[in-house]
Amino acid sequence: METIKKQVKVYGPKQYTENGTTYRITARVRHDDSCGNGHNSFTITGDIDELRGKRWREHSGGCIHNDIVKHFPELAPFIKWHLTSTDGPM
Repeated sequence: METIKKQVKVYGPKQYTENGTTYRITARVRHDDSCGNGHNSFTITGDIDELRGKRWREHSGGCIHNDIVKHFPELAPFIKWHLTSTDGPM
């Protein structure tokens, strides 16, 4: 099996406001062998930044699937494949 190198699709950033606070979210869909172990794997992760004054500050990130689906509903069908490799579930 041939491994895939650095295949990442970035969605966003999308800016939104909740409870008077402004945030921006970015989602990343990755299918590659970023671990270098000879196995292609699929992940969907994201980052949320919070606007404080005039600066963006890290708020949360990683496996934030509920937030990703809320702001990028087109990714919802693929969440179930998070942490799956071409060999099967991880």
